[in-house]
Amino acid sequence: MTQGLEKEFSGSKLNVWSASFGEVDAILSSLYEVKSAKRTAFQARLKHFLKLGALPNVKLGRGKAATYRAGDLITLAVLCDLSKSGINPERAIYLVQFDETSLVSAVSNNLNLLEISHSDFLNNVDEHIVMFFIPDYLTSNLNGDGKQTNILLWGYYGGFVEEILSMSGSGAWRQLVFSNFSCLLREILIEVEAQGGKPARLAFLRGISAWITDEREKDPDRWATRWGAA
Repeated sequence: MTQGLEKEFSGSKLNVWSASFGEVDAILSSLYEVKSAKRTAFQARLKHFLKLGALPNVKLGRGKAATYRAGDLITLAVLCDLSKSGINPERAIYLVQFDETSLVSAVSNNLNLLEISHSDFLNNVDEHIVMFFIPDYLTSNLNGDGKQTNILLWGYYGGFVEEILSMSGSGAWRQLVFSNFSCLLREILIEVEAQGGKPARLAFLRGISAWITDEREKDPDRWATRWGAA
């Protein structure tokens, strides 16, 4: 599957991608085409995510600048996508953290799509992974303590319709919001390279590999149930 690519991208931890908040902001601002007049508001949104605990492993505080890894950048991009879809920051963070394994596994299953040409990428659309949610579930799908159950769902584009129909029974939902995660991940990598050149690209791929490895080792049984990723 993708383990050959993971091995290719793995290497010394000294060569794993890391960035400052300013660099992360620059990448995401370019990714989302944020106009200069709205940069301050966009930075405030990112900082709000951080203050709410979106990245538990990133140490925030005075006296030392925080360092961001590949997984942190991808997580923030997913949160920005959810925010653009109308989900408030607290709920977006909850949805991602509820099942982070599915996010990391989606990244793992997309590694093969990162190194192919743009035309081949477009021709392999059935292998793209989409994340989606049903807006009605934002208000109706609550568990006993008043928190959301997980309504952020993942699937291959090629089986997207079948997946939806199997979940809905009749498929009679008025609204469905989805985002092409494979495109998002590929565009993140393009922006990383645009900011730091090919060395940054390779370091970012190593960072992705390290993130996948850490997640797999954290809970191998849970990992094995996601996407058939053993």
